[in-house]
Amino acid sequence: MNNQRYYSDKPISDKKDDLFNRSKFAEELVGTFRELDNKECYTIGLYAKWGSGKTSTINLIRQMLKNDEKLSVIYIDAWEHDGRIADMQYEIANQIACKEKGKKDRKIIRNTAKSILKEVPDDFSVKGVSIPVSKIGNIALSAFENRKLKNALEKDIQKSNRKYIIFIDNIDRLNSSSILNVLRLVNQLANYGGATYLLPFDKEYVCKSIENELPEKISGEEYLEKIINLPLNLPSIPQSDIDRVFLNALSGIFKNEEINIKEEEINRFRITYLYYGTNNYLKTPRDIKRVINSLKFVLPCKKNNINIIDLVLMEILRIFDSHFYSGIYNSKLLLISGGSIFTSRYDIGDRGNDKKKADLKLLTQGDEQREHILAQLFPYVKTLLWNGSREDANKLRKDKRIASEHYFDIYFAPLDDLTNIADEKVTDLLEHSSSKEEISDRLNVITKPSNYDALLRKIADNTGLIKNRVAFCECLLDLAGEAYERHAAFDLSLSERTLFTIDDILKKSSTKLNDYIQLLTYNYEHNRFQTVPYLIRQVVLYSDKERSSTGAPTLNQDELHEYKKHALEIIRNMATKDAIPWNTTDESAFIYHYWSELAGKNEVSKYVKKHIKTAEDAIDFISQFLGVWSEMGSNKYKRGDLNVTTINQINNYVDASFLFDIISEDKKYGTSLDIKEEDLVSFEAPFQRDNNARIAKLGNEHTEAFRKIVAQRYLYYYRLNEKDFN
Repeated sequence: MNNQRYYSDKPISDKKDDLFNRSKFAEELVGTFRELDNKECYTIGLYAKWGSGKTSTINLIRQMLKNDEKLSVIYIDAWEHDGRIADMQYEIANQIACKEKGKKDRKIIRNTAKSILKEVPDDFSVKGVSIPVSKIGNIALSAFENRKLKNALEKDIQKSNRKYIIFIDNIDRLNSSSILNVLRLVNQLANYGGATYLLPFDKEYVCKSIENELPEKISGEEYLEKIINLPLNLPSIPQSDIDRVFLNALSGIFKNEEINIKEEEINRFRITYLYYGTNNYLKTPRDIKRVINSLKFVLPCKKNNINIIDLVLMEILRIFDSHFYSGIYNSKLLLISGGSIFTSRYDIGDRGNDKKKADLKLLTQGDEQREHILAQLFPYVKTLLWNGSREDANKLRKDKRIASEHYFDIYFAPLDDLTNIADEKVTDLLEHSSSKEEISDRLNVITKPSNYDALLRKIADNTGLIKNRVAFCECLLDLAGEAYERHAAFDLSLSERTLFTIDDILKKSSTKLNDYIQLLTYNYEHNRFQTVPYLIRQVVLYSDKERSSTGAPTLNQDELHEYKKHALEIIRNMATKDAIPWNTTDESAFIYHYWSELAGKNEVSKYVKKHIKTAEDAIDFISQFLGVWSEMGSNKYKRGDLNVTTINQINNYVDASFLFDIISEDKKYGTSLDIKEEDLVSFEAPFQRDNNARIAKLGNEHTEAFRKIVAQRYLYYYRLNEKDFN
């Protein structure tokens, strides 16, 4: 990034820096000064809000009068003097003296001012209480009324034949008592000709501040009217000028950071900023500086990790509408739809929508402008309020929008927190993906369990950057490891996401068949026998046109035939090593489905009979084909009930009679041959499942209680449907 300085809050002092045409007003005010009678004294109030350019306007006037022979400028910063009127008195006298050529007169004025101020105590006592002079202006004012000093100043001004313009700036930065003292000072000073006082301040703020210091029934505005005899309003800056300067500054940042914005994003920003009134938050030059400085700070860190337009809009809200900004942060479940976020906070249907609309009204406080800004940031709001078309969740993710559940939190938190990963790190990884060693090293550095999901999404969105696709996929398989965890309802596990990411990576490969075969062999050679079935299923299942979610099969039919041949070879090698599961508690038992499909029942049956010698062996073999279920939103998984369908499935791998004979001949289980249906224990029936939840829990399959329930159901359903199994 090129070094680009921040905008300071320092006012401008040169006409060439005038972006808001304050020079024209300054010229008109200088013309007014020239017309004022040198023998009269005036106090001018220049009213404008903070940050609107009061001091900049004064600086332009000072520049215009720099070499003027008739008008001399004295500038006093009330805030710099902390409102101490004694200091300000001396500063005024000193500056007047310094402007005159006569050394003798100048010396008289300086010495007189110093001698008088020496007589002013730092504090004085009232009934034993010490009170600082800075809190009371009367003593300093009385001292300044000293005839010698006043006569010296009047004589000096009259002798010079000049008009003095005395600016007292930043009054509205002082506390209420200091503001009132400065106004009293001006009132005392402005009683002789040859000097005009110009006081720029926020009138509303000053009036409100001094009211508590004034006698009852006197308003701040009434008091000002006694001090100010020429009130002027600094012309407000047209919103079009504010917009022009802000947008030009914004373009400058983008250019400096080498950020290119898509045309559709530019149009979205124009609509939100100009048409739906986000620009109403920016009213003064200071407002522009605040936003631009903020963006200069955050853009270098976040430009590759978020949507630029959303970031700009959110920064405007953060700076000028913090309550609304915080409300957005706390309303994630309300503003985002279509993702995997599950919540019972809102019902489905019209009732839920009514609740959402009510919550939106609370969030926006019924402000129509806020509603439209939200709708531009979060398309779901547009759908909810005005039945607008839904925006694709995948597109929101790829565009890194705040409306994507995967990016929402990044707009409110530092990068690389516990649940995310910076996009530039992923890009750097992909661009250095030539050798497997380099890929593996970089993956291990940036990956942790909490951000693996985010990493996979960002890889899937940038697969075109990957140079060595197969090596990259192998490294992902290494990261996934052996365990393929069970996932929550309606969501994919990280292991399944790994396989889908591999599909995304290989989608455009010209050697997909060899790639998938190589990956299957890779996991087999690394003894990841538990995950081999998942790799086979992923390719076979999603090469089926009827099941392919994209409509485009992973492999064509000829390629799929070759892949199945290789898969069968791997399965047979696993069987030789006795690595085919026959009593597992995970889902990998579905390998029997592909084995029987590719090799036939006899080959599978021989393997099963080789390993099953006892009733417990038979029951454990059966149990691994039972379904798994969980309550909605829960991650507590339970086994389902054994039924006729499951027995039919097992009969495709080994004769059901073989298992029946082994179980029924065991004394422990044979006593259940005559069990009745009403005595069968169910893991799924509503009236039984709570009582049997502990037994049905995933992982308890090899316990005595679990085996007894499965054995009873197997014996009952086998005898009931015996003729169908032969």
